Amino acid sequence: MRRSTIFKLLGAVVALFLALGVAEVGLRLLGYGPRPWGATAAGYFWVADTELGFRNRPDGSFRNRAIVGQPLVTTDDQGFRRGLGWDGGEGVPAVVMVGDSTTFCAEVGDDRTAASELARQLGGKVQVLNAGVAGYSTVQARRMLRRCLELYPSIRVAVHMHCGNDLVENLNPVVYHPAWAPTVRWDAGANAFVDVPPAVAPEAAGRPVAPPAVGRLHLALHRLGQGSAVARLTEAVARRALGLAPVYGPTVELESGAVGPVFVGTERWQQQVEWALQNRGVEAVQAELQAMDAMCRERGVTLLVTEYEAGRGGGSGELDLARLSHAAGVRFVDLRPAFPGPPQGYRARQVTGDLDPHWGAEGTRAFAAAMAPEVATVLEADAPSE
Repeated sequence: MRRSTIFKLLGAVVALFLALGVAEVGLRLLGYGPRPWGATAAGYFWVADTELGFRNRPDGSFRNRAIVGQPLVTTDDQGFRRGLGWDGGEGVPAVVMVGDSTTFCAEVGDDRTAASELARQLGGKVQVLNAGVAGYSTVQARRMLRRCLELYPSIRVAVHMHCGNDLVENLNPVVYHPAWAPTVRWDAGANAFVDVPPAVAPEAAGRPVAPPAVGRLHLALHRLGQGSAVARLTEAVARRALGLAPVYGPTVELESGAVGPVFVGTERWQQQVEWALQNRGVEAVQAELQAMDAMCRERGVTLLVTEYEAGRGGGSGELDLARLSHAAGVRFVDLRPAFPGPPQGYRARQVTGDLDPHWGAEGTRAFAAAMAPEVATVLEADAPSE
């Protein structure tokens, strides 16, 4: 090879590295850095729990760099999401919200979560506890509700935010090693659903929960994004080109033993939904709502059930939650009138340019505007007459 050719190749290599270096610096200045292993909100906050399977770590603080604006997400000494006006004080009329990532709201700052916006709509006179945990099923939400009612006797209203993936997750253990979530199963002999305890050894309690491997291609792309900001952007482009979900999701172990990612809308997800429908998944949701309501009634608490909504085309699609709530004797709040516009008006935006599946600030405000009158009505009826 001629010397001039070698110099040209070396020059091209140096130019490439310089270009990558400039791109890396530029992206980091814009706040778009590499993603370390496990540095998702769930990967940071989840710790194992022998009753709940997993919960949020206490006194957590996480900067969500995946979302435009990089909101700061923090938890209190109990692992509950911090929010506007919440201090856990005794004797204060309180509302508790239970559910999954749509309740936890890691895509907005502490004072802009659905719980915080609800407290704001209520005039700051009522404390609202955000007990949401990403990845929770209805089974886990029911167990978390019981824990909250025991911790805070001043709670008067409980709001459960249902999400469509609960249909599957109530029946099949979600695997976040070392934690498997609790589930329910149908016992034909008892003619009822029975609890399946979480597979968490006592010595694992409080330990961080590792993010799962969801297939070699997903894992390889996820690791690619750890190297640098440029690598992370390359990962996002590759996922879009291959038609893969832009988020790193959980796994569900089906009865057949097969493990796959829970990406709503994919063919794999539809298979899981069909399995759940065949195994009394709809009845399981109704049974959990009834159990929540009974728990609340024993303590003089009113349960309100609603469904995550983010604009036209929202909702679970697989079940009629309003009908199930009515059958369970539970008050249902329909959020659809509060979300008349397209989803992009209510959902958060990822730094990659993708639309996040969770609410941004407009979504949490729309939720609170719809829910506040319902909560206020209950609290006013519950207030002692002068």
